[in-house]
Amino acid sequence: MTLDYPKVGGKSGRPKGTPDELYADRGYDSQAARSLLRWLGIEPRIAKRGEEHGSG
Repeated sequence: MTLDYPKVGGKSGRPKGTPDELYADRGYDSQAARSLLRWLGIEPRIAKRGEEHGSG
């Protein structure tokens, strides 16, 4: 028995777009990283170092 799945539309391979936001942990918190992401049109959602994380 063979199953026929519908074909997925679009071009094959990885999408070429950039994300609207980027979430990262405190290890990536730096002004250089934030500036680069904003320059690329990506809103950084990076936790600030030294602030409580709220899960405790």
